[in-house]
Amino acid sequence: MEAIKQFFRQFTRTTPFVLANIMIVVPYLLFIHLLDFSSSISALPFVLFYTFRMTGIFLIRGLHRAIDQYTLLMVALLLGGVGSFLTLAGAFHANFYLLGSSFLGLSASWLAPANTSVTYLESEKGYQTMTISLYLIALIVLLPLFLALT
Repeated sequence: MEAIKQFFRQFTRTTPFVLANIMIVVPYLLFIHLLDFSSSISALPFVLFYTFRMTGIFLIRGLHRAIDQYTLLMVALLLGGVGSFLTLAGAFHANFYLLGSSFLGLSASWLAPANTSVTYLESEKGYQTMTISLYLIALIVLLPLFLALT
């Protein structure tokens, strides 16, 4: 039981690292796959994702109130989850793709810097951050995703 508990602890340590790295590529692949060259409106989810991904970090800087790294990481993960759910609902109605791409773009713009900041702060405090064995677990987690994408 302790070995299973330790595995899931390592799994949860690698999850933000994995998500921060795949949030850039996977939505691109999804929204490019949705393109229909006979209709220019089909490019709108891709354009919204890219726009929010590139300009999302400026929204944080524009806030008049400071936000810490842990809160930003949690908000990015929540927005990514909501965006994923809405993108899945886009199979039923195309307008959900627009909302989902916006949320996924914001999540992609905030997740990588927040994860890097949190990892740095944890390593400064002496907490265990990504090690070689955790990178191997992250690779094992990424393998089913890679196989599903191919």
